[in-house]
Amino acid sequence: MVQPWVNGTTALWVAVDSAKARGAHPNRNPVQDGTGSRQPQTCIHAARAKWSSHPDKRQQGDSAEALDDGAALFRECTAPPLSGEGPRKGGLYKACFTSILPACRGWLDIHLCGRKRHKSRKIYFGAWNVRTLMDADQRPERMTAIVGHGLARYNIAIAALSETRRADTGSVREMGVGYTFFWSGKMETEPRVSGVGFAIRNDIASCLTSLPKGISDRIMTLRLPLASKTHLTLIGVYAPTMTHSMEEREAFYSSLHKVIRSVPRRDKLLLLGDFNARVGRNKDAWPGELGSHGYGRENSIGLLLLSLCAEENLVITNTLFKHKDAHKVTWMHPRSKHWHLLDYIINRQQDLGDILDTRALRGADCWTDHILLRCKALFTIHKSVKKKPSCIKRKLDVSQLKCSNVQKTLQEQLCEQLPALPVDTDTPEHAWRKFREALSDKNSAPKHAQFKQLRRQVQSRTRELKNAWWADKAAETSAVADEALEGIQQHPIILELDAPPNTAETVAAVKQLQTGKAPGPDGIPAEVFKAGVEALITHLTRLFQVFWANGKLPQDFRDANIIH
Repeated sequence: MVQPWVNGTTALWVAVDSAKARGAHPNRNPVQDGTGSRQPQTCIHAARAKWSSHPDKRQQGDSAEALDDGAALFRECTAPPLSGEGPRKGGLYKACFTSILPACRGWLDIHLCGRKRHKSRKIYFGAWNVRTLMDADQRPERMTAIVGHGLARYNIAIAALSETRRADTGSVREMGVGYTFFWSGKMETEPRVSGVGFAIRNDIASCLTSLPKGISDRIMTLRLPLASKTHLTLIGVYAPTMTHSMEEREAFYSSLHKVIRSVPRRDKLLLLGDFNARVGRNKDAWPGELGSHGYGRENSIGLLLLSLCAEENLVITNTLFKHKDAHKVTWMHPRSKHWHLLDYIINRQQDLGDILDTRALRGADCWTDHILLRCKALFTIHKSVKKKPSCIKRKLDVSQLKCSNVQKTLQEQLCEQLPALPVDTDTPEHAWRKFREALSDKNSAPKHAQFKQLRRQVQSRTRELKNAWWADKAAETSAVADEALEGIQQHPIILELDAPPNTAETVAAVKQLQTGKAPGPDGIPAEVFKAGVEALITHLTRLFQVFWANGKLPQDFRDANIIH
């Protein structure tokens, strides 16, 4: 690769095979060196000549004078001779071409080897104070699903969530929105007004080598492998507010300082979250920590954050990029109605070239008073390829239930494996999990390809017959007068539907199940319920009564796989 100077020309000498040179130029003589000997000379030589003698022609790289300078440069340059047998044994003649390359506007890269440079992909990180990840009765959708929809709208790969308010540590996978949520909070018995977490896109979460680690209810870390054989460490934070004492704030920053010091120096580092600090715009006092596009004035907590950044050579990326004030601020004071910048994304000063932009996105909404902060960076996350399990899971062969002996054996095993009846104090998730584990087979697998093909044909033919039947009915009823429709008697209100489910209803529902259908996410086919004994019906009825009393359904009952 040749990089010419800002005010120079470049002459490239290229070696050509002597046999080809003789074939193309039969009358050409080999180049002689200074001693008059006829030695083959092979070289790839690059020379640079400054145009100091022609200051008025520096901008005319393609002029006649520049070509003359290049020719003179070629005549004056001599290549170092190489030892060899000479042209008699197939040596190399020296041929050359002169390329005049003006570089008055910067460096010019010429790739001679044909190799391509590795380009990092753009990836989006986010920081969002969601106020809570707890579900509420007034919201019909789960809070994790609402947050996931907001993140997916702006193609955010990983987001640090603040003020999650969830107890202990845990995770939940939202298949509908494509994100996996991890959180770290206080104990169940303690008041939960804090909490941090990460929302990670499922394609990245499935390739994690290590899960996010909760340091406390205000700090959580995540380490990701990058394609450049390095790692990226993300630290999600939720700092104490102004209502907390100064001792609590200093204790938080002391803990954060220890976490930053524990990160390897070779790792890339990003701090994301709600710092509840105002850093202001005094770039002269903090030249390495602040950029030219800050907002507002600094406060006491902002001074702690700036001191931490100065000590650890960090820079606040929010202040580096020029945006409107509406795209800088992330929170509005409820009483004064003044906007403030409280959420930050912080990077190491030495890795500042990895950050392309940081701004607030006012279109995202998840029932919070904070605005989503997004950072565009140049990172390529390494996704490890997971090996498929060697064992092939098999599906339950429900066709064997036609045999009375097999059906009797199944009923005996169900009586032994069914757990104790759930009580009203059991949660729906716990009661359903125990029941599902008793009936599910861990070695189940998809049906045979031939069976699925036949099933598709049957279903396709059934749909055609249904459509034809409904078309005939529509033609018959189209001529019915409005008076006839109004004369149709309405069904009376059935008050018995308000009563809890009973055994008779469970038996009727099981009888209505269609056989030969694919099971749901639990993997339990309908044939198992139909062949079950009285104990199975009793257990199912008690499960439904627990769901009725709690007013909630298990997660498996609410999830569905949509096939496009």
